[in-house]
Amino acid sequence: MEFEEMKRIWNDSFSRLDSQQQTEILTSVQSSRRSTALQDLSKRYLRFACLSGVMTVLSLAYFTSALIPESMRYTTGIAFAVYFCIACVMDLYLYREVSSINLAADTVDSVIRQSIRCRKLHLTFILILLPLAFSMIGLLIYTFDAERYMVLGIIAGFIVGALMGIRQFRKFMAEYKELI
Repeated sequence: MEFEEMKRIWNDSFSRLDSQQQTEILTSVQSSRRSTALQDLSKRYLRFACLSGVMTVLSLAYFTSALIPESMRYTTGIAFAVYFCIACVMDLYLYREVSSINLAADTVDSVIRQSIRCRKLHLTFILILLPLAFSMIGLLIYTFDAERYMVLGIIAGFIVGALMGIRQFRKFMAEYKELI
């Protein structure tokens, strides 16, 4: 089946239904236990936004942490709070964009275009956050330069975090692939 044929069939299937029938079908799909790739993606963005929001607040604990040298407490706390706040805003934006895709009312072409746009935004946001993350790692290493085990712990945390990040990135991209 060619793309144009699929598009025609998709658009024809909804053109024969009145708005009440379309609403009933959409409600029955949304109320079912199965979720679509779009719903999964939306939930994932919301989880990440909530996590980033919590981390923004928890970053303020650096102000009083006895582990961090007093001269670096405010710098570290503010830097981490700003980083997680930026991540939270980006995830909320993507959540809103993905949630605005309406499978019942939009054409196939429109759904695909919006999905591709969201995927590109996701990749752009990663390109913005990665240098900031490396800067945060550098800031922590600078802060604990004299303490060898803290630096080793930071490096180990970076490696574990990078592996977890790659795993989550692959899940996001798999959901986009399923959606597109």
